[in-house]
Amino acid sequence: MPNRLVREGFLDSEAIHALSDAAECFFHRLMLAADDAGRMDGRVEILRARLFPLDLSRRASDVEKTLSECVSRGLVTPYEWRGQRFLQITKWQRCSPCVTSKFPWRDGSFRFAYVKRETRDGEKDFVASSVGMSIPSVRDADPIAPITPPMCGDVDGDVDVEEQGASPAAPPPAEPAEKQPTAARLPGDWTLPDDWRAWAAAKRPDLDLTEQGEKFADFWRSQPGVKGRKTDWLATWRNWIRNEKRAAGFSPPAAVSPRQPPAAEVMARHRPATVADPARVKDLLADLGKEFGRE
Repeated sequence: MPNRLVREGFLDSEAIHALSDAAECFFHRLMLAADDAGRMDGRVEILRARLFPLDLSRRASDVEKTLSECVSRGLVTPYEWRGQRFLQITKWQRCSPCVTSKFPWRDGSFRFAYVKRETRDGEKDFVASSVGMSIPSVRDADPIAPITPPMCGDVDGDVDVEEQGASPAAPPPAEPAEKQPTAARLPGDWTLPDDWRAWAAAKRPDLDLTEQGEKFADFWRSQPGVKGRKTDWLATWRNWIRNEKRAAGFSPPAAVSPRQPPAAEVMARHRPATVADPARVKDLLADLGKEFGRE
């Protein structure tokens, strides 16, 4: 059942004051049971069941009597559609953004509009059918009517889930976020792995890697709290090696040109030797024999 706000004008209303106690009680309950357009099913048995669910002694004739009293005071307007009776509470003020009713109007439409009226508290919006105005079509609807989608009832008169008090449908679950790596401390039994050593040896041949491994472990185990936690210890080791200063006086070994084959060296010493110079050719052959152990 939707919430209702009873305003101060209810207390000094001449029409309310003229009601009997039973009729005033009936009208109070009708205001609570009516939809956001101020409408209600007008069948007496329905009214008795909805307005007095625990009063099993209340008779249909009692309900009909109190309803007639409210109608005579101009508080309720009965009307029919397709032979069924409905009720419209008069001067029904806007209580939600709803623009559709659970009950049809005289022309069978469920949609309703709002009109502005002056009150003691200033200009207020009222349901058009509750102040004696016909319901305009959607094209000619009052411009103050909200253009948001229906919140209280669908166009076909079905009741929205939220109005029945049920929980709204849960939103679809969000896709799980990608799991981030967890920082951890260097294990207490850590020793320099062979593949870490091989990478460091190729990158920094000037370093004593056994000593570097011990320094690395001692440094990070001595760091307190978050500072001593890393998500990738291999990357930390690589940065350690890259940032380590080179030893004084160390220079990378110079590149050595490949040694020429022995025969090529001998030929180079005797160039240019030709067949036209028998003496030099003889010396060349002698050197080649010595080089390969054949004199």
